[in-house]
Amino acid sequence: MQTPKKEAVLITNQALRFTLTDFGKVVETYEKQLQKEHLMILENPNIEKWELLHQKTKRNFERFMVVREIKDKYNKMTPFKKMFPFAPRKEYKNMDFLCDILNPILTKEIPSERGTFISLENTKSHLFGLKEKFVGLKRIESLSEESERISKNELKDVFCRFLENFFTRMHVVRCYVEMEDTAEAYIMLRETYTENRYSFIEIKRDNEDFRAAISRAAMYSIQKSMVGGWKGEYKLDVAAISLPKIRSIIGRVTFELGDGGMLESCSLEITEPVEWEDDGEEACRFLNHIGSCIENLNDDETQ
Repeated sequence: MQTPKKEAVLITNQALRFTLTDFGKVVETYEKQLQKEHLMILENPNIEKWELLHQKTKRNFERFMVVREIKDKYNKMTPFKKMFPFAPRKEYKNMDFLCDILNPILTKEIPSERGTFISLENTKSHLFGLKEKFVGLKRIESLSEESERISKNELKDVFCRFLENFFTRMHVVRCYVEMEDTAEAYIMLRETYTENRYSFIEIKRDNEDFRAAISRAAMYSIQKSMVGGWKGEYKLDVAAISLPKIRSIIGRVTFELGDGGMLESCSLEITEPVEWEDDGEEACRFLNHIGSCIENLNDDETQ
């Protein structure tokens, strides 16, 4: 059945309101009505109004079956797909929608949940090498005889190796992490001794949208938490970084999952973008922030 766009919207909204019990009752009602009208037409073949009524009922029934098909597909969706009708990699096209769900709040500072465990001295000792590496890549890119552009993946690999200097034993730095819908998160930092602590870091090239990057990191974190399906409140530390100039935003998303892993409330704290100076302070703050990882705030994670 061909369905006009406006009617398709109404059908979809109707589908989301129906329960499976509702569907069963309506199908039964339609079937009885169709049988009744069919008998009336057979008994009174010359009565035109019954034929018109029967045709109208058939059209309504066909429309209702489309509604039922939509509802069946909706019921098979994961909680994340029900809440976000697009993949995280499409976040830049849906920022207004995301802001309504994530409720971003700009803040000057996000205190670390676990205190400082990476020192400023240790940060500075590795930051110099990272900056030198990026200077070298930019120099290569600027050479007239070099036609290739340094890819985002290459920049990301360099940054991952930098992170690995700080996160060992209790943490693992993962790149190209496969998510749902064939999506791929850039970097996930997770603790090795528990399933329930991790942070997502999104990478952008210089001059790309930071707000979209931090929103994507938040979406990946929510998505992974929904897969676990544990009810309760969560705090997730997320971050975005632009390369090769090395500017960063840190964020913390707090949300609550209800029955079936459905998102019930959410807020996202984010800071202004900052550039990593040679003194290492911003780099150190970034590292300690993402090292806090995710925390399920429930006493009982099995509920």
